[in-house]
This record gives sequence, C-alpha cells and structure tokens, in this order.
Amino acid sequence: MQTLNQTRLGIELGVSTATISDWVKKGIITPSIREGYIYRFDLDQVRQQLAERAKLNATTDQNQ
Repeated sequence: MQTLNQTRLGIELGVSTATISDWVKKGIITPSIREGYIYRFDLDQVRQQLAERAKLNATTDQNQ
C-alpha cells in the first residue's frame, strides 16, 4: 500500500489541502495512518469512501 500525504492526495483528487483537511474533520474520509497532525492516505481507499458517500447522497436526494 502506497500512502500519500495531504498535498499529494489533493493533487490526485484535484482539490486543495484545505478541502482534504475539511473532509477529515467531517469524517468524509479517514487517513490510513495518523501520526499526530500528520496524515497519510491510501488513494484507493479514499476514492472508495468518496464513491460510497456519493451513492448515499444520490439515494438521499431521490427520497426527498
């Protein structure tokens, strides 16, 4: 498993590091490794978490 820091994850996903931090605080994504204030992310795991959230939001939108 290759892990990415917040900056590299942001580049891979096309979002800012502030967005990555916000997603972590809100529980949208979870780091694979957390060492104090340093986070490392598995890109595939994060993509899966975002896809699952998108499915959940789509289901919620259809029920409204």
